Amino acid sequence: MKKKLTSVLLFLALSAGVVSAQTSKVTGKVIGEDGEPVIGASIIVKGTTVGTVTDFDGNFELEVPANGKQLVISYIGMKSQEVAATSNVNVKLLADTQNLDEVVVTAMGISKEKKALGYAVQDVKADELTKGANTSLSGALQGKVSGVEISPSSGMPGASSKITIRGSRSFTGDNTPLYVIDGMPVASTADVDTGSSVSGTDFASRAVDIDPNDIESINILKGQAASALYGMRATNGVIVITTKSGKGARKGKPQVAFNTSLSFDKVYTSPLTRCVRLATFCGYPDAERDDRLKELNFGDWEMHRFDEIADANLERWYADYLHVKATNGESFEDQYRRVAGFLDELRQKPYEQVAIFAHGGILLNAQIYAGIIKPEEAFGALTPYGGIVKIELS
Repeated sequence: MKKKLTSVLLFLALSAGVVSAQTSKVTGKVIGEDGEPVIGASIIVKGTTVGTVTDFDGNFELEVPANGKQLVISYIGMKSQEVAATSNVNVKLLADTQNLDEVVVTAMGISKEKKALGYAVQDVKADELTKGANTSLSGALQGKVSGVEISPSSGMPGASSKITIRGSRSFTGDNTPLYVIDGMPVASTADVDTGSSVSGTDFASRAVDIDPNDIESINILKGQAASALYGMRATNGVIVITTKSGKGARKGKPQVAFNTSLSFDKVYTSPLTRCVRLATFCGYPDAERDDRLKELNFGDWEMHRFDEIADANLERWYADYLHVKATNGESFEDQYRRVAGFLDELRQKPYEQVAIFAHGGILLNAQIYAGIIKPEEAFGALTPYGGIVKIELS
């Protein structure tokens, strides 16, 4: 019988700091000019990498180091603000009216400012088109442009879709828009008719030949005024497509883009805030919380610097941190026992890919458990900030 092998990825939320530096908790709320909460605003302690983001209600909570005096609060499209790091901070962000004007591509590849155009236009960038990993242009545009209706020709796999802009204009005529690819108009009439086949009529056009991954941007030109650029063919609107080009080719530096994804059968996290936030940021807000994944309990030494601790037990701990407990806390050996218990249970479960968001001490003990490092080597093998450790359990 083949033995199950479980791969475990451990994500470090914070490094395995032995004793935390003195910090103070700052809470607050960020709103916009309209009084509505700003979701996802960035709050950074000035001069450091310590920060957080606001939740759905615009609220935030941040542990600020003792030397942190100012907070920098920012959000895209709004003016950044610096405020004092007091216990409670409430900020109103103002709109940044000095943003660059948006530029769109119109006829013959000519770029113009959107506000200078006499007709409606909407643009979609490459990163938005490829988010859903669609293989067709119509699928990539689905739900991303207002006033554009996309309807499949049949329910068969691979069937093309019909695109209309601002509704149908004729009951019997062609309602498809004009496609312009890199300045070249392309016929948009149906070129495939499956007639009486089981899948029905397929309203395919040349647009089905375009791979969304090859597109740099799409501009949708709406309204009658757009027809002045291309004549009667543009009566039903225009879809202007600009394809990607080798930006580094002229400099002799080819560029390669690679996309991949990784899924997990189960995700765990330490219940402490910093780990829960990291798991949520990585897309796992429902990760299972387990107390055994908490950082080492330093007891009376918590939230104090080593040079501030007047405790004779500290010298004994220095000499043998593996076995000596922190005053009213635990030893490294104690932490290993709870990590080992957690991993023992995990080995009995049917999971093949597992992710764990935890602390530096947990990552060290997991490596000891897997035989990657020895206990006496632990604090010489600290994982860097943001590091990932992989172990395999058979």
